[in-house]
Amino acid sequence: MQKSDIRRTMKQRIAALSFDHKDRESSLIINKLKWFCDDMQKIWAYLALDSEPNLDPLIQQRLDQSKEIYVPWVCDDTDTSPYMVRLERREDIVMYHHQRTVRWWIPLSGWLDVIICPWRAFTQQWQRLGRWGGRYDRVLYDHLDAIIYWVCFDIQLMPELPVQEHDMPMHHIITWA
Repeated sequence: MQKSDIRRTMKQRIAALSFDHKDRESSLIINKLKWFCDDMQKIWAYLALDSEPNLDPLIQQRLDQSKEIYVPWVCDDTDTSPYMVRLERREDIVMYHHQRTVRWWIPLSGWLDVIICPWRAFTQQWQRLGRWGGRYDRVLYDHLDAIIYWVCFDIQLMPELPVQEHDMPMHHIITWA
């Protein structure tokens, strides 16, 4: 199966999940992440698309605890250089969910404690398939010292995936199960 076929299949599987199902799995994933990320000060998470586990409650809690929270930001589909934006307060979550342009960017550098990434598909052999044209791979190679957690819904499990040399294997997978 080609990567594009797998991405299409995963998109259909996730679209078939109810909002309540995605919300329930997201809550269980967040409970695990809270435990794993408790002592982390500088966290790079993501603001979820409809097809990804929603981390907003975790981000809100960490902001309330004065943790440094960063989210990836790509200005448009032609921009292959990921940046990060620091969230300063709870209201930033809503603003960045809806805003397409950002007035300031922080280029990525190697000083994060933890990175939390979504992905499109995974295997039990620690392989994964993303959705962003290698953007996360580029970020991860710049942050090899950070702890990296991959999060997804259980239905994204595949028996095998086509991988390439540049595809970074996973170290920590977090699903609701």
